[in-house]
Amino acid sequence: MTTQRKTDNAISFYNNERVYEGDAVSKRTKNARNSFVFLNKFLGALENDSDVISISKKNYEDYLI
Repeated sequence: MTTQRKTDNAISFYNNERVYEGDAVSKRTKNARNSFVFLNKFLGALENDSDVISISKKNYEDYLI
């Protein structure tokens, strides 16, 4: 039996459902536009934080965050 010490941090919106963690990561290949990862980096961050800006430009270039 293998264990996962870390859970995947992802959310995906697929067929009017919200899918989390590992399931969301697997949906990302089919539905990349509605799948989001690295969202924990945004929690508590200021809007002018350079790390947040670089992550949003790299991963979410189609969205205004």
